Amino acid sequence: AADNGIVKCWGTNWHGRVTGDGGTTNQTTPVTVPGISNATEVGIGLTHSCAVLSNGTIKCWGRGDSGELGNGSTNTNPNSPVTVSGINNAISVSGGRRHACALLSTGSIKCWGKAENGQLGNGSTTGNSSQNNQTIPVDVSGISNAINISAGFQESCAVLDTGSVNCWGAGFGTTPVNISSDIQNAIQVSTWSNQTVVLDNGSIKFRESNGTIETILEISNAIQVSNDASTRCAVLDNASVYCETTGQYTPTRSLVSNINNAKQVSTSGSLGFASVNESHSCAALSDGTVKCWGAGGYGQLGNGATNNQNIPVSVSGIE
Repeated sequence: AADNGIVKCWGTNWHGRVTGDGGTTNQTTPVTVPGISNATEVGIGLTHSCAVLSNGTIKCWGRGDSGELGNGSTNTNPNSPVTVSGINNAISVSGGRRHACALLSTGSIKCWGKAENGQLGNGSTTGNSSQNNQTIPVDVSGISNAINISAGFQESCAVLDTGSVNCWGAGFGTTPVNISSDIQNAIQVSTWSNQTVVLDNGSIKFRESNGTIETILEISNAIQVSNDASTRCAVLDNASVYCETTGQYTPTRSLVSNINNAKQVSTSGSLGFASVNESHSCAALSDGTVKCWGAGGYGQLGNGATNNQNIPVSVSGIE
C-alpha cells in the first residue's frame, strides 16, 4: 500500500519482495520499504514489487534473477529498491509472475523480466540476458494508446482508448492481439493464468483460456476488478465488494461482509497458482484503512496474526 508516498508491505517475504531491505522474514504487520518517500502506486508480482514515484520513475525490489527489477542486472533481493532503467514518465506499474509492465504517459507500454512466453510483447521470446531474461524495459509493439494495464502469470494485457482489450504472452502470442470483438468499451483489465477479467461499463466479463467470454449477470455496477487463478472480486458503485471464488475462504458469488466503503480491491494474483493456504484478498477503503480476508498463514492479512479469516480484518497501522 502507498501511504502518503511511503510504501508499506506485509505477508510472504519471498526473495525480499515485502521488506525491500535484503531480508526474507515474513511480516504479519506492515513494514515500511526503505528509500521511497514519493510513491503514487504499487504493483506486486510473485516475488518482486515495484512502485511508481511522483517523478515518473519506478523502483523495484525483491527477486531479480529473471530481470524483474528492470535495472539491467539479474542480481536478486537488493538491500534497497533499485531504479528501473530508462523510464521517467510512468503513470502505473503492474507486476506479474516473473515480469512487470509500466504504462507511460504517452499511452505506450514497456515491459521487462522473463520473456519466454512473449509476455513482454515485443515480438520475442528471448531477452538480453541468459535464460530468456530481459533486464531492461522494452517497448510493447504497436500500442500507443493504452489507458490501463495488467501483467499476469505468463501474459500481459492492456485496455486501449478505443475500449478494446489487447493481450500478449502465453495463449496470445509475442505481440498484442485483440481478445474479443465483443468487447468494445472496456475501461479496466486484470489477468492471471490466462484468465482475463474485463470491466465493461459496469458489467464484468471473463475470458477463459479457451477464448470463451462469460458475462456475470449478477453484476451491472462494477467500477474496478481484480482476479487470480481462483478468485475474482469487484468494487461496486455503492462501495461494496463482490467476489466469486473456487477457494474455501471467500463466499462464492456473494458480497463480502462488513465492507461498504471500498475504493479498490486486490486478489492475491501473484499467488493465484498456489494452495488455499496462500489465497487472500484486500480492499482499500475510503477512510484510508485496508481490510483483508482469506488465508493468513504467512501474515498476509496484516493484522499481526497468522490465522485464516473468512470475514475482513483490519490491517494494522494503516490509517
